[in-house]
Amino acid sequence: PRRSTGGSTGGGAAALAAGIQSLADGSDMGGSLRNPASFCGVVGLRPSAGVVPSGPNQNPRAWLAVAGPMARTVDDVILMLAATAGPDPRVPLPCPADAAAFASLLAEPVADDLRGLRVGTSTDLGLDLPLEPGIAAAVDRAAGRLAALGAQVGESCPDLSGADRVFDVQRALDMALALGPTVEGHRDDGTVKADVVWNVDRGLALTGADVVAATLARGRLDEAVARWFADHDLLLAPTSQVLPFPVGQRWPTEVAGTPMRTYVEWMRSCSVISATGCPSVSLPAGYAVAPGGGEVPVGVQLVAAPGRDVNLLRVARILDRYLPVI
Repeated sequence: PRRSTGGSTGGGAAALAAGIQSLADGSDMGGSLRNPASFCGVVGLRPSAGVVPSGPNQNPRAWLAVAGPMARTVDDVILMLAATAGPDPRVPLPCPADAAAFASLLAEPVADDLRGLRVGTSTDLGLDLPLEPGIAAAVDRAAGRLAALGAQVGESCPDLSGADRVFDVQRALDMALALGPTVEGHRDDGTVKADVVWNVDRGLALTGADVVAATLARGRLDEAVARWFADHDLLLAPTSQVLPFPVGQRWPTEVAGTPMRTYVEWMRSCSVISATGCPSVSLPAGYAVAPGGGEVPVGVQLVAAPGRDVNLLRVARILDRYLPVI
């Protein structure tokens, strides 16, 4: 392979694309299911927290990293949820959709009429996100498909101005909680990657003021998302800001000429959605020409309000039939 399969579930996405397996699972904190799905031309779902139980872990109330499925089609993603979704007494989070809800969805006929569906589209999520060429065009094509099926489509997105703060602080806390003991036991013996140490140290360096500011930002973000979804059913946006890059490259240090300060910043198109708690599914949306030449897969993500996973996948089933086949 000459191009990265994305991450962190890049192996599962590559195996799906190669026809080695029909289903894969993983977890998504900042895009680890959606990004490889986009890079490999398959479907990856980040469900609402509580839909797919995971654990045991140090924080059973964790909401930023969620377990979810990947497959070549939306129907196969729903099939996997029909076997894995549901409440678990060890996970004290509400479960907005259980296995029976997804099994019922799979039994529904696939409609071709989206009249009344209200879709907002945004290529930069209101954050002036840089994009490599070809990605915005994929969003526009998907928007055109939705409009052709009767949906009301217009440029709009929630106010996500506090999402980066929410994601960065919660991610740092979760990393310190999950990996802190490992790092402290092996900090100097070379057995733990420098990136892992960096992540843990960011969490340990947080102050009470940092956590308070992020908590307040999350409250404002939740309110902004709720207001927006009162007038919209779905958001359509790019899954990734970059196309699959050369396999030997660790991570993009710049996107369309904009420097990336950390190894996760190039995934903001996914991570700011994670901060909202919204379910999001990445769908294959054709090909784009990568920097340096050659066509590579490109994905778009559909986003629904928190807990509206069934409605999200109901529309994704339809769009999956009309987007370009990869």
